[in-house]
Amino acid sequence: MCDMIDLNNWPYCRFEILETETAAFNNIKSRSRLDCTAYKSPDVDCRGIMHLKSKKGQIYLNITRPEYVLKKIAEKRKPYINLSGTVPNQKGGINFTGVYVWGVQNKNFGYGYPDAHETYSKKCNHKNPFYEFRNDLYLFILTDDHTMVEMIVLPGEKSNAELYYPLLIEGELDEAFTFLRHQSKPLFNYSAALPLY
Repeated sequence: MCDMIDLNNWPYCRFEILETETAAFNNIKSRSRLDCTAYKSPDVDCRGIMHLKSKKGQIYLNITRPEYVLKKIAEKRKPYINLSGTVPNQKGGINFTGVYVWGVQNKNFGYGYPDAHETYSKKCNHKNPFYEFRNDLYLFILTDDHTMVEMIVLPGEKSNAELYYPLLIEGELDEAFTFLRHQSKPLFNYSAALPLY
């Protein structure tokens, strides 16, 4: 599968809940915050993700687990978890994506897509930075406790979610994730509280 694809066109991000000491050093109090600790992108804005970069130079998402998950996890149309972010200088958070899984047995593998609305936040009507990428597909590998989430972006492949997601579950995309992990680099130096890019 990977032999037929130019993996250099696929952005990659790793989001993690930081160790307690590292989080405290960076004045991070939330334990539901996933910071981008590594990324790789062929384009400058990483398919819109760089719009979430804070004034400090950090990119992070907040994870929430919908209450209905235990009852509805087998339903493909209900997200297993939600990931939201904040666009600097704009009020209100933005729903980055819902992460969907096919049954609890596949809870370590998910898929999602950018918010397809032209604007977000009904009160403020902000321009959605992911609108132009609304046809992208996100694939995720998650740890059991959701302390680490890896994501690759497949540009323009939203309509092929039911093709790629089974490949992810079956391990057919393991090589792609391995390649992109090795190509990735840190975005922010959390040990020195300094941005790198």
